[in-house]
Amino acid sequence: MSYKTILVHVDNSERALERIRIAIELAQTHDAHLVGLATVGMIALANTYGLDGTPSYMAEAMDDMENLAAKAAERFVTKAKAAGLPSYESRVHRGDPAYRVCTDARYADLVVLGQTEPAQSTAATPADLPQSVMLGCGRPVLIIPYAGHFRTLGRRVMFLWNASRESARAATDALPFFTRADEVRVSVFDAKANMGGHGDEPGSDVATYLARQGVKVIVNRDTSGGDVGSSVLSRANEFDADLIVMGGYGHTRVREWVLGGVSKTLLEHMTVPVLMAH
Repeated sequence: MSYKTILVHVDNSERALERIRIAIELAQTHDAHLVGLATVGMIALANTYGLDGTPSYMAEAMDDMENLAAKAAERFVTKAKAAGLPSYESRVHRGDPAYRVCTDARYADLVVLGQTEPAQSTAATPADLPQSVMLGCGRPVLIIPYAGHFRTLGRRVMFLWNASRESARAATDALPFFTRADEVRVSVFDAKANMGGHGDEPGSDVATYLARQGVKVIVNRDTSGGDVGSSVLSRANEFDADLIVMGGYGHTRVREWVLGGVSKTLLEHMTVPVLMAH
């Protein structure tokens, strides 16, 4: 089982180079077509008019933003070509970044994004891009932390299981990682037998399902002390995990993305790449 089309969001930040490197290595591993998508973004209407009510700098600002996006796409092509990828392409899209990434993601098997620092957000890469895409694209989203260099990805995987629809979706969406991993730890926090689909032995049913797929899996049942997100990060460090897989929890209001507590904690404080499926 493999990801055959991978979409990576690119920009001009230094951090994007780590994201591109990881996406290229994934494409090589899975013999996949790699798409580098640069988004232009939009200008807030309140900033586009002068005192006389006429458009002031919108055209020039948009030209500058498009040039930056084009340079980001060119940098992606340079890296993909240097790596010898047999199949890749770059795209530059105007408009709302989350909408454009979500639209293109529907024709990919995996989306690779970067965790964004609020202070470093731009029109092309808004701070809420990861959660917006995760909740809206219908594809698994691999989010790379904004700090750190990750020599391995997916050898020691921590899979958060709570018997929900989202975690069941993550179990199947992450199978290309699971089947290649040296070890997958199914982590069940604060579970009660026979509650919420967990069964008599929480975690055992999903472990059996994964084992039938050829996954090397163990089950770890744990308590969180009320803060599951912090407990997940602590256990991932103890396990020496190089990837966390989980269902992404949340819903949308009008132009507002509302995340569950664990999803919010990991998106803000991740220390290793996180694959989320919604």
